[in-house]
Amino acid sequence: MAAVIVSGSRKGVQMVEKRRKSSVQLHFPREVLLVEIERRCVFPDCAFRNRLSLTKAEAIGYRGFRCGKCDRWNDDAVAREDLPSSWKLDLIPPSETSM
Repeated sequence: MAAVIVSGSRKGVQMVEKRRKSSVQLHFPREVLLVEIERRCVFPDCAFRNRLSLTKAEAIGYRGFRCGKCDRWNDDAVAREDLPSSWKLDLIPPSETSM
């Protein structure tokens, strides 16, 4: 299928140009890029609710967070339930997947 483009010049002459639509198909695999987890500060005088966004690479190395209110460090780990199912096999060591 060709599209016809008509354009006029200053002298009143019309030019006709045919363009063919390219049939390029792009494939973007769907994958979870970011996961959001919610954690409370463990210090009783704070208990602030923190929302954290982690990429897959960050989730692998996640060991805790700094509270957004009191600025103190909270040791933490990501639970299996917090991760998308597509990430679990990559993040869980092979010895634990057979359980």
